[in-house]
Amino acid sequence: MRKIVSKENTRSMMFMYAYHTPTFHYRDRDWFVKYILPELFENKKDKYLLLAARRGIFKSKFI
Repeated sequence: MRKIVSKENTRSMMFMYAYHTPTFHYRDRDWFVKYILPELFENKKDKYLLLAARRGIFKSKFI
């Protein structure tokens, strides 16, 4: 999962990864916070990918 998220360059998939974060978060919180959150929300490659991830998390019922 970590390699997939780090190589992702489409907005729609970043949105979907972020949208489904509650599933991963509740299964293994330590792994998710350590490896996946930085890849999703500290993306310095493209500001639009970061925006898509943020939109995905806000559309989900995570917060």
